[in-house]
Amino acid sequence: MVKILFNLWDKLKNLWALCWLPISLFPFMYMTSFLAQRIMMIININYLNVLISLPDLYLDFLPLILSSTLAYKLSKTQDGSAVISGAIAYLILISVLNADVLNEAFYYMRLKVDSSCMYLENPLIGLFTGCVAAKVFNRFSDLRLPNAIAFFSGRKSVPIITTLIMIGIAPLVYVFYSIIFHAFKSIMDLFYSWNTLGLGLAASMDTFLQVIGLNDLFPSFYILTGMDQGYRYISVFLVMIVILILYQKRTIKTVFYYLFFCLAVGVFTFHFESLMYLLMICDPVCWLFLVVANGLFTILLYDGINLLVIFCTVFVILILFAHYHNNKISLQLIFPVITEADAENILDSLGGVENILEMKSESNRLKIQLIDPEFIDSKQIEESKMYQFFHKNEYYIIDFFYDEERACRIFMEKYHENLAMMKLDGEIDDENFKGL
Repeated sequence: MVKILFNLWDKLKNLWALCWLPISLFPFMYMTSFLAQRIMMIININYLNVLISLPDLYLDFLPLILSSTLAYKLSKTQDGSAVISGAIAYLILISVLNADVLNEAFYYMRLKVDSSCMYLENPLIGLFTGCVAAKVFNRFSDLRLPNAIAFFSGRKSVPIITTLIMIGIAPLVYVFYSIIFHAFKSIMDLFYSWNTLGLGLAASMDTFLQVIGLNDLFPSFYILTGMDQGYRYISVFLVMIVILILYQKRTIKTVFYYLFFCLAVGVFTFHFESLMYLLMICDPVCWLFLVVANGLFTILLYDGINLLVIFCTVFVILILFAHYHNNKISLQLIFPVITEADAENILDSLGGVENILEMKSESNRLKIQLIDPEFIDSKQIEESKMYQFFHKNEYYIIDFFYDEERACRIFMEKYHENLAMMKLDGEIDDENFKGL
């Protein structure tokens, strides 16, 4: 059972990692809204109301964006048409299970629609429809039909098949989603009946539900203040964690600049959504610790700050520093960084060192001149998410996405190391290589 839960966690974590791009836009949305609010305080411009409500609009469309992103990322060729399939899958499902539509259909059968259908538009449904759309695309994108209907062959058939499949599985989604929704709703009802202690447990539960995309859904059912107090307080520790990560990843420029921007946005707006997702994906232990800390501080702050808050603050600081001292966070799932093993694989995909006539590093890019381009393993190169590979004039160019200077250095060191070893073994002749 434990193994199954861990496997489920890994799968969910990987799904969120694939959807990192839309999640990473949260800081930009909140900063835009924050600046628009400040401008409105000086100059009353009605058009700025749209920018102020931008985060809320983005959250409304987030499930649709997640579905499209996941369909694209999980498709075997990462074809742009998979994005359309993901969007269609989500829109069809929420349209079929729309509460108003079902009320009309169930009226004649004297049945009542389950209340969970009113809360169907959430990230969990977006992740589900994205996975289904990707499966359909991978299965039917190469479909060949008879000549009479050949126009609908291949990728053109995918949206049609996706629509039919989503209509077919809608009843199953209705049943299983209702069970999941009411299970968590019952747990929340139980917690809220326990007064202050229950409020803390509910706060931790709500933060934990981030992993399946149902966070911030259930607190709207209850009229209780103080639900967000714990989250605001652990924002202080999120700032500390980001500072630690910035120090650890200071050489990775892309990561450093983005996290620094997230930190600045969080300090001004108290919104750390993207950082919580980042910790959930890259450091689950720290994320779970903050989930528990959220409930703890909610309890302590519900009746006002006291000495226990100070004690818990010191305790949390010690735990965080101990954790990061012994276990440096890895951002590999979100920001892939090249290693020596990756450099070795890239060299092999280029036909080995013996197929490289010349290699040099210019402007943090690798320029490679090959002896015989026929030996390139195109499939292996195209599957990499760490660099862009293209041909320009007589050179092949490798343009790394992250930590370019370090990646070029590691690659050149591995290249010269392999070249020197082959020279010692007498496998190559110096006169035929410009690399030595």
